[in-house]
Amino acid sequence: MTGRPLRAVDGERAAERRPRRPVGRGVALAFAAALVALGLLLWSRAELADRVRDLEAQIATLEQEVAARDGAIDAQRRRFEEVGSRLDELQSRLEGVRALVRESDAE
Repeated sequence: MTGRPLRAVDGERAAERRPRRPVGRGVALAFAAALVALGLLLWSRAELADRVRDLEAQIATLEQEVAARDGAIDAQRRRFEEVGSRLDELQSRLEGVRALVRESDAE
């Protein structure tokens, strides 16, 4: 024999039989997975920021269109009120003319 205790030899044989898993490989895979997840997170955040900017631009455009439409509606409402008051004026004049015609017919 070589002079080693028997237990040590048995322990070495048991260690040789167990499959070895390299610890560094597992850490490297976890690190790579974390990097991929971080990359996806940053990419999705950038895409979301672009989408938010697009939506804000659409909102600004819609607000301008609504303001223009409201201006057109206000102008139409003012014109309608002008036409209504002009119609009232013409109607009162017509009543005056009718009254004059009736007076002249009565004479």
